[in-house]
Amino acid sequence: SSSSSSSSSSSSDNISSRLNFTDPSSEAGGGHDPNPTEALIASLGEVSASADRNEKHNSRVAVFGCEDELEKWKLLDAEVNTYPMLRTFKAMASADDGQLVKDLVTRLNNVEGLEVDAAKHVSIKPSSKGNYQSISFGPLLVSSGEQVIDIFAELKAEQPRVRYVI
Repeated sequence: SSSSSSSSSSSSDNISSRLNFTDPSSEAGGGHDPNPTEALIASLGEVSASADRNEKHNSRVAVFGCEDELEKWKLLDAEVNTYPMLRTFKAMASADDGQLVKDLVTRLNNVEGLEVDAAKHVSIKPSSKGNYQSISFGPLLVSSGEQVIDIFAELKAEQPRVRYVI
């Protein structure tokens, strides 16, 4: 019974220290400690932000297949491209009722600093049998290689509807 009590106390102390919360009675000066609820919310916010960054990083790596290829592309991009620049992107996709194009435009408009107007920047060419479509986005004004990677990641995020992105 005493071992479970000390185990519980140890677990509680560990959680308190991770949340940066200490028992006010343990401090000599009686300083103000953060409310445990506020500390928990702050910690969860940090974890969530970290997960969002990791998710974005993982989707960017997925564009190139692995971290090494992403780094090689960044080096090559720095050597051959000058930003800002106009660039066109293409997605090869299954034919549909137009919903995919709307979804892709929405995704691209979520890329920081990018503005895509479907009427001005999107053209669609169906395949000869009508099973597929080539969707062109551009010319788009891109400001950096990082933005190019984000665009590719957003277009590829619609797999399996999007088969290829070039």
